[in-house]
Amino acid sequence: MMKINKSTMNMKKYWLYVIGILLPMLALAQAPPSFVTSIGRTNCGGSVTVSWDADASILKDYWAILKKGSREQSRLAFDLTQKKAVFSGLSSGNYTVVVEKKTGEQGYGGTSNRLIVRSTYQGFQVDTSQTAATEVAAAGECGSSGKITINIKNGVGPFQIVAYEAGKTAVAATSALTAKAPGNSTAVDITGLKANTRYEFEVTDRVGGGGCSRTEPRTNLSYTTRAAAGSFFASEPTIDVCQPAAPGVFPNGALTLRLENAHGTGPFVAILVNKDTNEVIINNVTINKDAGTITTRVLQPATGKKIEANKTYKLTLVDNGSSPVCTATRELKKDYAFSATNLRMYFAPTCNNCNEFTMVAGLNYPSSSNENLYYPFKLTLKVTRGGNTFTETFTNTSSGISYSDNGTYRDYGNKEFRFWNWERHKLYRIANTLQIGDQVTLTYEEGDCRTGASKTTTHTITAIPSTYPHTRITVEPINPANPCVKQVVLKTTFQHIARWGDLVSYNAFCTPPTQARLKLGSTWQAPETVSATEFFKYINATAASYQSTHNLTTTNLSASSYQVEYANAQGSLHGVNIKDCKHYLSQSFPNSSVPTSNLYEIEVATGDYRLILDAPNRGHMMTFRNLDHTKGLDFISETNPLRVTLNRTAATGGNGDLYINAIGPWNLGGKNFKVKLGQRFDLKPSMMKGVKNFYIGDVPPGTYNITLADNCGSINRTITITAAPPAFYDIGDNRIKYTTDCVGGISKGKIVFEPTYNVSTVSNFNTMSVYKDLDNGQPIHLRAGNLIESKTMTEVPNPDPSKRSYRGEIGNLDPGKYLLAIPFSHHNWVTIVDNPESQGYTYNVDDPSGRGRKNFADTYIFKEFTIEEFNEVDPSVSIGMCDPSNPNSGFVRVELPDDARPQFPLTYTLYKVSGGNRTIAVDGNGNAIAPIVKATDTGNIADAYATFNNVPKLTGGDTYEVKFESGCLNREVVVPDFGTIVTPTVSSDMAQACFNQLMTLSVDLSEAVYDIRWKSDPADALSGVAAQDLRKSFLTFRPQKGAKYFVTYTLKTGLGCSTPTARNTDQLEVPLKVTNFTDAAIGTLTD
Repeated sequence: MMKINKSTMNMKKYWLYVIGILLPMLALAQAPPSFVTSIGRTNCGGSVTVSWDADASILKDYWAILKKGSREQSRLAFDLTQKKAVFSGLSSGNYTVVVEKKTGEQGYGGTSNRLIVRSTYQGFQVDTSQTAATEVAAAGECGSSGKITINIKNGVGPFQIVAYEAGKTAVAATSALTAKAPGNSTAVDITGLKANTRYEFEVTDRVGGGGCSRTEPRTNLSYTTRAAAGSFFASEPTIDVCQPAAPGVFPNGALTLRLENAHGTGPFVAILVNKDTNEVIINNVTINKDAGTITTRVLQPATGKKIEANKTYKLTLVDNGSSPVCTATRELKKDYAFSATNLRMYFAPTCNNCNEFTMVAGLNYPSSSNENLYYPFKLTLKVTRGGNTFTETFTNTSSGISYSDNGTYRDYGNKEFRFWNWERHKLYRIANTLQIGDQVTLTYEEGDCRTGASKTTTHTITAIPSTYPHTRITVEPINPANPCVKQVVLKTTFQHIARWGDLVSYNAFCTPPTQARLKLGSTWQAPETVSATEFFKYINATAASYQSTHNLTTTNLSASSYQVEYANAQGSLHGVNIKDCKHYLSQSFPNSSVPTSNLYEIEVATGDYRLILDAPNRGHMMTFRNLDHTKGLDFISETNPLRVTLNRTAATGGNGDLYINAIGPWNLGGKNFKVKLGQRFDLKPSMMKGVKNFYIGDVPPGTYNITLADNCGSINRTITITAAPPAFYDIGDNRIKYTTDCVGGISKGKIVFEPTYNVSTVSNFNTMSVYKDLDNGQPIHLRAGNLIESKTMTEVPNPDPSKRSYRGEIGNLDPGKYLLAIPFSHHNWVTIVDNPESQGYTYNVDDPSGRGRKNFADTYIFKEFTIEEFNEVDPSVSIGMCDPSNPNSGFVRVELPDDARPQFPLTYTLYKVSGGNRTIAVDGNGNAIAPIVKATDTGNIADAYATFNNVPKLTGGDTYEVKFESGCLNREVVVPDFGTIVTPTVSSDMAQACFNQLMTLSVDLSEAVYDIRWKSDPADALSGVAAQDLRKSFLTFRPQKGAKYFVTYTLKTGLGCSTPTARNTDQLEVPLKVTNFTDAAIGTLTD
């Protein structure tokens, strides 16, 4: 036992310390259990509850502190009865809870694991499927009585829709706040809409008024209202552009107006301007009503002006006679992209006179081009016969020969033409019959829109050469499965191509052949019927070299000679060497002319330039296909491959290893692809996805000695490969946009891709795909995870006919890493490159079975991108007064958490709330306080803060509210009352302090806008308190004496106020309460 030999005074001091210090320390020895947390979920986010089954004597000394990242969100004292602290109204996000002593001293408590708060909000869907059917049109061109209904599925409600005229920032109409209807769909009506106006709609779900709302922005939903009931437009205005000169046609363009005389008063004034440049094209043209029911005017541009294609014009038509004056506007645009690339003449002899011909004039356009985007044209046929001339003229509005799609074919007229269905043609019958010796000129003209579009071609009609029809003799397998057993084939073509380029074609027969026979030696075989399926009056452009062909075969390989004879329905098989447009007898082929190998049917040529690699030393294409382009090499198979050995001549570089130094596209750039010359290729149909024509790409220029071989023999060929022209890709970063949009109130990413490429030098593509990025550290072509979506892109106009442009987008992407992939799927060609897949070239990410065949169509190029994950932000609001004596000098400061990652742009709007109505706040002069927009992320979160200045102090129970908009989420934050700022008050959690027991002081000032310094009288009453604690809006410490406390506060700089002045709050006296310690020697302690 400790022996204490002290005076009575010392004994009293001893017991004071026992009670004040030792007993609390002994209490600490009984450690309470750990605190636990739980999460509640709401539509706006959720709550976090901190439960701690500790004694009240412990709980009273601890804070529960909620943090989001490193930034404190809130701190609460524990409810001593329920033994918990509840943080409510939280947005979705990741939080932690820290329980610590109010003094900051070490004690119980600690830090929780990460708490993930996720709202229960599931989003809404906007449904406009019935909007058009239920729309009520506005009465009159300038009326605003139109109404539409938009259905909203799911969501929480109430819902509100705000309408804006496209291109304008002012609100045009606002729907009533509409509660969620029973069931799954809520109809929201928007009234007060004008006719024939494109509106954009912002859709907001107020989420039950829970302090947050979800908005789908106006950029996602637009709708053009229908024409007015009783409009003075009899029909919608139109513009004509690029029209070739003709009577009544204006090359500089024209505006056509048709006005309904029963509506509107007049006179009318028309103005047409270029919407993008504001250039006035038609200026203040007055239109008075005509007699009758309709007034029609065709207005021309002012001198030196023109209406052009692919530009947007704004028409303003003012009815000056109406009261009030009515102004109607329209946006007008004509999109054109394609001109004819070639002029064509097709001739067929007449059966009455084989030296007279019917003719069709044709225009050829880029493959797969949109026919609605063809420039207006005039096509003039001029025929000169002796000294006489006659003409025929056609325009883009003339009726040409109609077509029907037939599988992969497009057939015109009554079996007159056949083309592939991706080819584009315009065909016009010539009314006059033409004769041998006629000089025919075709002239193609466009309007004054483009230079270099006009074309002219001339041809003098001749007799069909005596070499047509034409027959050649060859061998083919009887059965492709047994290629070495052959038969003799005599192939007869009936089409004479007089000229390529601007094509001139003659059909040798006036109608298709109907019967044929084969002569072996001196013996004619029985006639056979010729199917008309492959024959057309003018041309079958799907036939080999555009030449319709018929085959006669025999297994007799030993006949002394071979000969064929054909006749049509107007002719007969008579064996006489009469060649006209009804009958044909071929030459006699001796047995020695029969080839010895099937391989002679292979055409070895250099193909087109549509390759993939973009390189300064691009290779070219080498083709191996059937001379009859309508057929494949049927005798080549997996077991009978086509073995091609390439040897480049020494004079043109010789054999060895070469490298293609690729600069693109995308992930293929920066790589060197090795080519081994002096190698053999075993070409199989599986390498070409089953196609039995073969193409080897990326072949370096030079002259090659080629050996072709199969299981039945071999032959030798020689071919020269020239350098390919440069590739043209416009697929850089400027052609890719990544955005995050609101879809039904939930943030989703979107990628927009707008590529352009040269159609003759780049392997075609029109599809975009998005894959999840595995982000596994492998080369990019090995990082493609699940396919998210694949879409065919939409072609957009390109004034350069050699280039194709597309636009595609894929949305609804969750935050994360992705790969944009472009598949080249149109050409079943193989590359000469050695092991291309190791570097991502010809690597098929979707079909593992395609790997190893080195096929162009297995190639995907990749670009990585990230959809950012924006967290939901809880802004904090602080207030201050630049001059407390001036009630209009208030300011509202809005700050964001340090770890906030909001979606830009951010919009802050200050509202005044009075009687439940919310209006834009105004300053002391009655001027609206403009919203604050932070357009871009600078990387410094402090740059995203907002300060509203010159905010008046409110009275009568009115309040302020800040609406914070970031992406889909809106937050409404109540602004504290300015009254407390005029005379900020210091308060204490106890009226009297106990010696060395925790006491908390607080002041109603924000640390965000004020520099705070706690002070006392006497000054040493705060001695021992850390300097950083003296700068907080609350102060927890152990008082040692009674004192008066106050705060010296100074506005921070950068808040829109003049030079800050330091001020003091009133003092708050907190005496020290002492019980049973009355001896004066205890010190300065007071009763």
